[in-house]
Amino acid sequence: MYLSSELEVMLVPQKDLLLGRWEYFEEIYQRTCDGKPREIFEKRVFGDRQLVFCAPHATELFARGRLKPAEARTGSLADLMAEYFGGVSLKTIGYPLSTAGLRDEVSTLPSEYIFIDLHGMRDVYGIDLCVGLGPQPNVLCNRIGGALLHLSESNSLKCSVNEPFAATSPHTLTRLVQSQKGVALQVELSHECRDFKNRNKNLQVIHTLIGALKRFIP
Repeated sequence: MYLSSELEVMLVPQKDLLLGRWEYFEEIYQRTCDGKPREIFEKRVFGDRQLVFCAPHATELFARGRLKPAEARTGSLADLMAEYFGGVSLKTIGYPLSTAGLRDEVSTLPSEYIFIDLHGMRDVYGIDLCVGLGPQPNVLCNRIGGALLHLSESNSLKCSVNEPFAATSPHTLTRLVQSQKGVALQVELSHECRDFKNRNKNLQVIHTLIGALKRFIP
């Protein structure tokens, strides 16, 4: 487990270490999001693992002619996961006009990287987590998706695969990475799972993501 500051870790009770780090990253993230209209993203490198956590809709976004609400706490979750595994986080900040800059950055990273595209969905679908395998999932992508499904159920989360979000839209990062022969999948989390009022759900999500990925990350 990579951590950016031992002093910061000492300030968080050990039993809630991971959740405390998520809350910490969210506090820092909110300071960064100043609401200025611009196309901008932030890349943070926590280590040398070839694993990228993306949050392309972490802030409000103008997409295809309409304002898309922010998918709350996906940006800070990307930081948390990247820190834990010693990988990379990519997320929108400010008030982006599009995700073109972030998409260009994704395209520059080697195809050996594994991309986890984090999103937030509404609570109307009756599930906690949806795994979108994309249009061209390879064997590793399918295995990670299967592990997420299994561990979600073990952690008392309701999970689906490709319903209602299959990550096959031309605009998804998952499709972009797979078109370049890379490994990527989309993970949609309900608002309830991302709301810090629901600490048990928050922890279930964290342990599901970590448990599934640890099976495949050397």
